[in-house]
Amino acid sequence: MARTLDTRQANRLVSLFACLLPLSMAPTAHAATNAPQRPNILFIYTDDQSYRTVSCYPEAYPWARTPNIDRLADEGVRFGPVYIGTWCLPSRASLLTGLHPTGIRSLHSAGRYPGGTYDPAQCPFWPSVFRRHGYVTAQIGKWHTGNDTGYGRDWDLQVILRSHLARDGDPLPSAWIDWVRRYHQSVRALDEAVGKLLEALEESGQRDNTLVVFTSDQGLAVGQHGFLDKHAPYDANIATPLIVSMPGTLPQGKVCNRPVGGVDLVPTFFRVAGIDLPWKMHGRDLTPLLKNPQRDWPHPTLLIYTVGRFGDDTLHPPSPAKRPDRVPWYLLLRQGRYKYIRAGCVVGFVGGGWGLG
Repeated sequence: MARTLDTRQANRLVSLFACLLPLSMAPTAHAATNAPQRPNILFIYTDDQSYRTVSCYPEAYPWARTPNIDRLADEGVRFGPVYIGTWCLPSRASLLTGLHPTGIRSLHSAGRYPGGTYDPAQCPFWPSVFRRHGYVTAQIGKWHTGNDTGYGRDWDLQVILRSHLARDGDPLPSAWIDWVRRYHQSVRALDEAVGKLLEALEESGQRDNTLVVFTSDQGLAVGQHGFLDKHAPYDANIATPLIVSMPGTLPQGKVCNRPVGGVDLVPTFFRVAGIDLPWKMHGRDLTPLLKNPQRDWPHPTLLIYTVGRFGDDTLHPPSPAKRPDRVPWYLLLRQGRYKYIRAGCVVGFVGGGWGLG
């Protein structure tokens, strides 16, 4: 069944800072009696979480304490800061299609935020393919990928949480230090939830047969480069943690510093499940890196920022007068230790104009 929960009265912490709720896709295989058991996939996908908030990262804040997420890294492969997305909707859309925003057809932001529309025939989501191959799929948490949540088509089970930054009548935190404190309290609550998920996998005997992936839709700058935001191509704004764990199958306690992106995760899920890709995707299967985190990886990572436009709507950047925020459209290309950024609008920076030419 699909359910929608309003968390304003259910959880004070969640209602104060909603964007760290996990979105999990947890398929369970229905294997034949004598057939090898197919792996489960638990995808823990948080919101607005910088890699600096996870204590196993060398760049973490000194006050960061995430023992359960750290344990996941001890039992798997921790990637250096990665590029999953630039903000909520395009990040989620890319993770549901395996495509960069420029390749996602029919998706549009529409109506009251965070509303949106899309045509499932032109914009299919990959969990429906897993369902056709005998998996049970479930999505729990924030949605923010169109008004059609895909229940019954993409998901067998679905619980959508709609939460708010503050309760009705409660002021937002006025002091900077109070805002930061509440943000990191949310991280601690999230870490406790990760611990409960791992405990449930162990108690049910499913831990070794479950690929657990922990990441976020994008990071969040908290004062770095003058931002309290994501969007911009600085690592401080958009880079996220990525930890992949499957004891007995993948190495444990390893670090991979090869830059990868969100579109790489979807082909990886298909490879782990033994299912052929249903359409051409923009990412690369990461299982070679997961098996050998130090291997050569000559592939660059691409991240595209077109605010709320997708598909054919990205052929022409909007005029400066219609630009919805202060960050211009850009392409980010990362290979090794080098990052190249090509901005589509330089108004406000060097007085130029729109265009990628």
